[in-house]
Amino acid sequence: MQIVSANQSFRRSVLLFALVFGMASMIILALDPPKCDAANLTFATWLITIIHTTIFLLMLMQFIGLAFCLKKLQFLLFIFYFVLVATMFFVQLILWQSESCFKQSTVLFVWLAIQVVIFYIIVAYGLAVWGSYVCYSAKKRER
Repeated sequence: MQIVSANQSFRRSVLLFALVFGMASMIILALDPPKCDAANLTFATWLITIIHTTIFLLMLMQFIGLAFCLKKLQFLLFIFYFVLVATMFFVQLILWQSESCFKQSTVLFVWLAIQVVIFYIIVAYGLAVWGSYVCYSAKKRER
């Protein structure tokens, strides 16, 4: 039972963080920070904003009782996860190209670096909770 509540807590946290980080990304873009010549950090921030908005909408669908829609679209969700990882990889490539941009566009550079770190933390925690849930389900079947 503890694993199930951890899964629910994780989903609530992701919902909240997706909303907050999506809004923060939009605010940063609206403030129009200085651009970098070496890499398009603004485009990468737009990609991050789209990711947060999409994740927020998916989690919101689950919380308002539309999980059955998500279950019917399992193949599209499978594709979405690959697109999500590919997009984050692309954002990392942009970030790595922009090492000289730290002084020109500090806000965008630091924001993108934080987003990449948070992405990996969420993925690691999500995989850990999912793994615990799989073990919990297997134990429950054995009984």
